[in-house]
Amino acid sequence: MRALERADVDARMVTYPGEPHAFIARWPASMCRTVAFMERHLA
Repeated sequence: MRALERADVDARMVTYPGEPHAFIARWPASMCRTVAFMERHLA
């Protein structure tokens, strides 16, 4: 993460406490955040 920040890359780590690796309850929230990131950088 630090290397990305030093390279001035838009990198963020978001955690969802209590969620397993594959997500369950927070799946929609994590996908909205992921899609928004991709739209900003890949559109």
